[in-house]
Amino acid sequence: MAWRKREDPLPAPRREFVESEGPPGPGECLTHYGCHGEGYGADCTPRPGEYCGQLCYEHLAAEYPDRPEMLARARAADAYTRFHQARLAWVQGDDEAWMDEFLASREHEIRYGRPRR
Repeated sequence: MAWRKREDPLPAPRREFVESEGPPGPGECLTHYGCHGEGYGADCTPRPGEYCGQLCYEHLAAEYPDRPEMLARARAADAYTRFHQARLAWVQGDDEAWMDEFLASREHEIRYGRPRR
């Protein structure tokens, strides 16, 4: 008997990453920024009027004005994180599919991979 690869259980919009479909949302937390708008004793949250990662984006733009790919990679990685979180939420309850998706993350590769030339 030949082994068959599991069919992707996700709906069509969640099967392929499209960066433009992952813009920042109000009050969201991507879990990898130190957004302490409510102080260090509260859950991570951006300050009023800001979005998660905004301070990092501003810092990258100021520190690397001649390397816009640094900011582009940070934004793409954050969009991928949103995509990945949505996929994890969709397969919640199916332990095997959730673990497969959890281990398939490419966020680190997108953010810190080789600079585009």
